[in-house]
Amino acid sequence: MTVRGVRGAGVALAAIGIVGALLDCTRQRAGAPMSAGTATTKTASEPARGWTIGGGSPEHMRAVATGLEHANDQVEKGNATHQWETKGSRCDPRDLARPNAGKDLREPPGIGGCPPGMAPVFSKRGVCIDRWEAHLVAPLDDGTEQTWSPYSNPGSVLVRAKSAPLAVPQGYISQVQAASACAAVNKSLCTDAEWIAACRGSSRTSFPYGNTELLGTCNDHRDRHPAAEYLESRSTSVFGKLEHPCINQVPDSLLPTGTKKDCVTPEGVYDMVGNLHEWTASTRATFRGGYYVDTQLNGHGCDYVTNAHERTYWDYSTGFRCCAVDH
Repeated sequence: MTVRGVRGAGVALAAIGIVGALLDCTRQRAGAPMSAGTATTKTASEPARGWTIGGGSPEHMRAVATGLEHANDQVEKGNATHQWETKGSRCDPRDLARPNAGKDLREPPGIGGCPPGMAPVFSKRGVCIDRWEAHLVAPLDDGTEQTWSPYSNPGSVLVRAKSAPLAVPQGYISQVQAASACAAVNKSLCTDAEWIAACRGSSRTSFPYGNTELLGTCNDHRDRHPAAEYLESRSTSVFGKLEHPCINQVPDSLLPTGTKKDCVTPEGVYDMVGNLHEWTASTRATFRGGYYVDTQLNGHGCDYVTNAHERTYWDYSTGFRCCAVDH
């Protein structure tokens, strides 16, 4: 499901009693082809692609309209800042693609007394870690939530981290934003020590699944860089465009959480190696584990680490998961 810039559309639709399934809201308990590089927005008379018609209470429709405006603001900022280059028809960077919309992504019960979606960290008493890389939801004014696009930086939109299987995890996020999304659900980014202990698991191995590297067990390598593939270029200039929303939408790139069934620790924590880099709480702006293009350049398995960026840095490869202490 996708939404393109639609200023005023949410208000107009609410006024006539129509609400889109675009915002797949769930009740939250308390606690003609476009030319490349052209930023476009849709109008109220031209609803965003992928809408289906539904209904709701006046309060909910107002919340939906406000949420739509917030999403639209972020789309417009991205369009204006980056002037995205479009290649082919399989992905339009001006769309806010939301592949998690409509999925049942309730967090499963926690393991070993941990909160939902979490498991204990071996050797770290009282510490739990998300079993899956985080995806994001954005709260609405009436207490419901909408999924956020895993291919779009959330900017100033308030978002919450969630941990569930088969969600497309959130890339395009900075350490600062990831920490905020964890804090919004009373969690925090994992310390380096917590993250490494969780990756090695109770078997204390170099990889989540054992001591011997088995390429393909995790989403851990790709022969062609997805930026070069989408932008149809062999030039190194593609590495200056790593914020592009379509990179992680290239086939055989980012996978839904837990897709690689054997990329799991003895405690049931998935994708600690590969899929997305994962921010930790380190003041050195560290992310760990490698991602779907590379898990070897900066170390192997649970030893893979990068700290060459600022805390506000983000690109297609940066994701995260949360920890909780004294749950």
